[in-house]
Amino acid sequence: MEVMVTEHGRSRRIEPAEPGREAICLLSAEGARRRRVPIDRLLEHGEFVSTANGYEVRLPRTEDAWRLANAFAEEEAACCPSFEFEVRERADAVALLAGHPFISDRDPREAPGQG
Repeated sequence: MEVMVTEHGRSRRIEPAEPGREAICLLSAEGARRRRVPIDRLLEHGEFVSTANGYEVRLPRTEDAWRLANAFAEEEAACCPSFEFEVRERADAVALLAGHPFISDRDPREAPGQG
């Protein structure tokens, strides 16, 4: 999970641990309580946007937002092994992108495979 640096800023991609697997979430209720960065905390600071195969959360471009987005992506990748995550710095935002080829327009507060 290497951080790449370009003229536009940093980016970090977390590849799916189990590509091709259906979109499921393995997060237990206990695991959700222990999370460092629950989705609600992320959304307090950012804007949620549905994408064709997942979602994007746009946060203000700050160092704290970069750390928050990366911590969330690491935790999500552990419980959603078929999803790909990317954190990108843009001109005025930090964008957290999450995607899976078998889903569309899902609210991240819903477990994959539901809704």
